[in-house]
Amino acid sequence: MSDAIYAEITDRIVAALKRGVAPWQRQWVGSSLPHNLFSGRAYHGVNVLLLTATEYPDPRWITFVQAKNLGGKVRRGEHGTRIVFRCPQVGLLKTHVVFNAAQVDGLGLVAIEPPAPATGGDAFARAREIAPGYQAAGGPCVIEGTDQAAYIPARDTVTVPALAQCVSPAAYYSVLFHELAHSTGHPTRLRRSGVSDLDHFGSERYSREELVAELASAFLCGASGVDPQVDNTAAYLAGWARSLRGDSTLIVRAAADAQRAADYVLGTRALEQDG
Repeated sequence: MSDAIYAEITDRIVAALKRGVAPWQRQWVGSSLPHNLFSGRAYHGVNVLLLTATEYPDPRWITFVQAKNLGGKVRRGEHGTRIVFRCPQVGLLKTHVVFNAAQVDGLGLVAIEPPAPATGGDAFARAREIAPGYQAAGGPCVIEGTDQAAYIPARDTVTVPALAQCVSPAAYYSVLFHELAHSTGHPTRLRRSGVSDLDHFGSERYSREELVAELASAFLCGASGVDPQVDNTAAYLAGWARSLRGDSTLIVRAAADAQRAADYVLGTRALEQDG
């Protein structure tokens, strides 16, 4: 059953890429990540991508039974979205179906409107706290003002251009979070293959680690209310589509590692199951 689920997930992500959308670029409005309306829990890992790929603007999701228990009703003709969780007993992927709040009547919800662009000194306050907090908890040294963005495992150092050198604060934090995500794979942290023992550019392990960092950056942006700056060029999207088609388990494994990386940077831990 898991093989079929992996294939379905990959097909859905590849379909989004073909539409010209990177599912790890936030499509929802406001600063909230996709979350379950009934439990209040945020979705994690590949489920963030699956729910974002639907392009519903509302980040609130709910199961059929949960909607009924709250006095709501899924509108006739609406189709749910399948998300996944890992069954602890056997370690296999299982699925259940959720509906976006926009598909349900009778819940008495206030519609979420797109927020006004963040302005002023506090617009990126949460984002500014992440790197210093991570460093204080044993993260790498961050050196700003360099001419390149990189994580250097041998020195356990992240280098990034200065904020003023970037086209926007959102672009700066997207790059910074990408490199911080790489650093979580250091042997003293999550010991992720492909970080300290990094392969050459274009290799399978190199590409997988880049995808992990790309996803983790998007998760960190979502957690801090920053719109992730993602390359949506045709060549970029087609490249990831080819990689995912070559390994149907890649997106699930990379998203799980990315969630662990983002949680490590934030000093938190995701729940084992979504819903």
